[in-house]
Amino acid sequence: MNTLSLARRAACAQTAAVELAALSPADWDGLLSGFDDALHEQSAAFLQARWGAHRCAFFKVSQGGQVLGGAGVVLLKMPVIGGGLAIVKWGPVWRKAGEPADPARLETVLSALKAELCGRRRLHLTVMPRAEPSWPGAAVEALERLGFRGGAKLPAPARYFVNVDQPLSGLRQSLSQKWRYNLKKAEKNAFSVRLTDADEGLAPFMALYEEMLARKGFSDHSAIATLPAFCQSAPAALQPIFVHVEHSGRLCASAVIHRCGDTAAYLYGATSDDALTLRAGYALHWAVAERLCADLAIKWYDLGGNDLDAGLHQFKSGFLGKTGVQMECPEDYHFSASLKAALVARGVFSLRRAKQQTDRLLSALKTRTGR
Repeated sequence: MNTLSLARRAACAQTAAVELAALSPADWDGLLSGFDDALHEQSAAFLQARWGAHRCAFFKVSQGGQVLGGAGVVLLKMPVIGGGLAIVKWGPVWRKAGEPADPARLETVLSALKAELCGRRRLHLTVMPRAEPSWPGAAVEALERLGFRGGAKLPAPARYFVNVDQPLSGLRQSLSQKWRYNLKKAEKNAFSVRLTDADEGLAPFMALYEEMLARKGFSDHSAIATLPAFCQSAPAALQPIFVHVEHSGRLCASAVIHRCGDTAAYLYGATSDDALTLRAGYALHWAVAERLCADLAIKWYDLGGNDLDAGLHQFKSGFLGKTGVQMECPEDYHFSASLKAALVARGVFSLRRAKQQTDRLLSALKTRTGR
């Protein structure tokens, strides 16, 4: 096909009607793995494990036969009074692998979701954009153009991204002086590092995680309980990797890493009592970086947040060094097609914020008192 024909096809696609279609969970996860901005929290495997299959829906947006993107959506219906919420967390996806990223696609996808969920279904739509170092601000700009209003930020919005789109030697040179010093100390220990799948890695990780919770005595508000179900139902392209660090034949640090699109994310971690003294965390994350720097498809290693912990901030910012990116998650964005939907959403989110504040307060008191 010549260049003129390709140009005509592209022009026709841009003038064609935008179509939104509901997909089965399996079809959605098959589609999701083909996007550079995909995350595990947009997958059917995770969403159904976290919220239940009856609360989840999956939408593909196309134009002229070309898939533009889509989203996994959590639907929270209100009994008796009717109405409800539709929540898109860390979505939608719009950067298709192997194609130039066009922010106009993002706006088209958001517009189609808004028309379906707010217009046809009369729900309140909340979009929680992800922190994205490759395209900072793109989602916020699109949402504001479509009439969404910003809401509350996460209590701990900071996110840390290690640049693994470089040789490992370049990453090592960029580390902070303290991080590099601790890595050298860790390398003097006789660690055995193993990367494996869920069949071999899940049970040892969960055992170490439970041991850590019991030792530290803090309340866990993460989605860790969904991990076994996620591993069982996720397709091969969305399966997590388990990293185990052993010392003297005993597991002392373990992590769950999810590789999807152009980002690998640190989901969960667990350590033994002697991991800090051994600097096992440095050995673990460096083993992950070594693998990711060799993977040409991965550009970023997402370390997550800091939960307002100064020690976590120091560790993660030192790992970023000179080439990584620290940024904040954008605030939630909201749109209601009716006053009723807006009032329902306001009540739900007020209760959610109150619960978050209570959970944090109780967790801090428990940590201080050791109970």
